[in-house]
Amino acid sequence: METDNQAQQPQTEKVPTSVVPDQEIKDTSPEKANQNEWELSQSAQELIKEGKLDEAVEKLAKALEIATSKYGELAAEAYKLYYDYADALLVQYENSQDNLFGDAVPKEVAYSDDEEDQGEDQEDQEEDQEDQEDQEEDQEDQEDQEEDQEDQENQENEAMDIEQKEDISDLQIVWETLESCRVILTTKVSDNEYLLKTYRRLGDVLTWQEQFDNANEEYKKALDLLDSQEEGPSRKKAEIYFLMGNNLLSQQGKEESAVQEFVQALEQLNHVKSLCEPAEAQEIEQVVQEIQNKIEDAREQQQSLETIKNQEQEQEAGFSESKLEGEPQDLGILGKRQREHAETNPGEEPSGLPDSNETKKLNDN
Repeated sequence: METDNQAQQPQTEKVPTSVVPDQEIKDTSPEKANQNEWELSQSAQELIKEGKLDEAVEKLAKALEIATSKYGELAAEAYKLYYDYADALLVQYENSQDNLFGDAVPKEVAYSDDEEDQGEDQEDQEEDQEDQEDQEEDQEDQEDQEEDQEDQENQENEAMDIEQKEDISDLQIVWETLESCRVILTTKVSDNEYLLKTYRRLGDVLTWQEQFDNANEEYKKALDLLDSQEEGPSRKKAEIYFLMGNNLLSQQGKEESAVQEFVQALEQLNHVKSLCEPAEAQEIEQVVQEIQNKIEDAREQQQSLETIKNQEQEQEAGFSESKLEGEPQDLGILGKRQREHAETNPGEEPSGLPDSNETKKLNDN
C-alpha cells in the first residue's frame, strides 16, 4: 500500500537551493510548533510599517519555513510568503547600500587628516633640528603611523571584500526566493498582481547585480502583463519604462534606446496627469521633470561619446596622412641639397648623401 501511495503522489519541481530561510524554529513546544504562518506574516507587515525591518524579516522567515514544512516547498499556499520574504530582504539590502555609500566618506576624510598630521610633524622636525633625539622619535612615530594606516587600509579592504561577498549571497537568496514564487505563479496559481510584483522585483535584483539586459527582460515581462490587463496608460507602465531606460543609460552606446524608453514613460505620465486630480497632477509633474532631465543626460552622454569617437578617427586619419606625405617631403629637401652641392662642386659626390644611383631609385619610387 505504501508503494502504491508513493507512486500516486504528484511530482513537484525542485526548489532552488538556499531558498528556504536559514532561520530555524528552535522552540519545539506545541504552542510554537502550531504557530500560524499568516499571523506571523501579518505581524511582520505591521513591523515594516513601524520601520522595524530586521524584526519583520525574522518573522517572515519563520512564516515561510512553517508554510514550506506544512504544505511543501513549491506549494500554492506559499507564494505570498515567498514574495513578502524576498521583498523585505531586498528592501533591507537596498537600505544597507545607502549606509555603505555614506560610510565611505568619513574614510576619505580620515585619510586626509592623517596626511595633514604628517605634514605638521615634518614642520616640527624642521623647526627643532638641533634636537636629534626628538627627530628620531618623530620619525619612528611617523613610521608607526604609516604602518598603522596600512594595517587599517588592509583591514578595510578585507572588510569590503567580505561585504561584497555577503551582498552577492544576499542577492542570490532574494533571486532564488522570487524565482520560487514565479514558478508557483506560472504553474499552480493565477494571481497577476503578485506575478507583476515578482517580475518587477526580479528586475530590481538583476539591476543591483548590474545584469542590465537580463533585468530589462524581467521588466518587459511585467510590461507585457500590464498591457494584457490595462487598456490605457498608467503610472505603473511609466515606472517600468523609466527603469528600463535607466538600465540602458548605464550602458555605453545605448543612449538612444534609453531616450526612447524615457519618452514612453513621459507619454504615459502626461496622459495620466491630464485625467487626475490637481494634487496628483502636481506630484506627477515632478516625476516628469526628473525624466526630462534623464533624457538630457542621455543625449549629452551620447554626444560626448560621438565627439570622442570622431576625435579618435581624425587623429588616426591625420597620422596616416602625415606618414604617407612625409617621405616625398624629405626627398624634395634631399634633391634640393644635391642640386645645390652639384652647382658649387661640379663633378664631386656630395658627402653624407646617397650616390646618384641610390638617389635615382628613391626618386623613382
